[in-house]
Amino acid sequence: MIWLYNRVLNITTSKDIINNFYKALDLTPNSDKSLLKKCLTKNFNIENDIFNILKFIYEFLHLYDDIENKISEEYDSNVELYCKHIKENFQNYNSIKKKCTSINNCKCYNELMYFKEQFSSAEVLKFICDKCRYEKIQCKGDSALSKDIPCLKERENSFIIIKQEGSWLRTKIGKEKSIQKHMNKENYDNLEYLQKIASTYSDNKIYNVKYN
Repeated sequence: MIWLYNRVLNITTSKDIINNFYKALDLTPNSDKSLLKKCLTKNFNIENDIFNILKFIYEFLHLYDDIENKISEEYDSNVELYCKHIKENFQNYNSIKKKCTSINNCKCYNELMYFKEQFSSAEVLKFICDKCRYEKIQCKGDSALSKDIPCLKERENSFIIIKQEGSWLRTKIGKEKSIQKHMNKENYDNLEYLQKIASTYSDNKIYNVKYN
């Protein structure tokens, strides 16, 4: 659903054209021979900045099993990179949820709730904090710690390791123009983490998940 909507946005940002496209899709499955009967489609019709973040966290969601295996290894600069990717996407989730509080005012509410279900358990959060040497903190603009998925920061005793390895990480992360052109400047760091992680797996593996 998300990736089809993204493809449509790459072609046009006209709401009228997008709405007409999805209306046509709704009519197509009425045919007995239509392959679209097996496909889920959804016109999100949301602000582009919110949809872009939704893309990031869903990409992360599909890669998380592999990320979990990676951070289970001995802590080093590679593990640190995966951990930063987790931290970035927890921040992304919290930035969207403030604008998306119910199914009535947000078409991506169900997708956010699914993300919340995967990462809000005490067991999962403890695993991430232990392996990544993180601690839970309030998100920017919040007056209290989040009750579901918190923002994260490095523990004080792990700061030196991160500072020492920073330049090494920068040289190891590639920049793929095909991905860059769809992302704005403030998400540049998130792009770097995603590219490093995605490069561990074949393109087929990632995109097969996307379009299922």
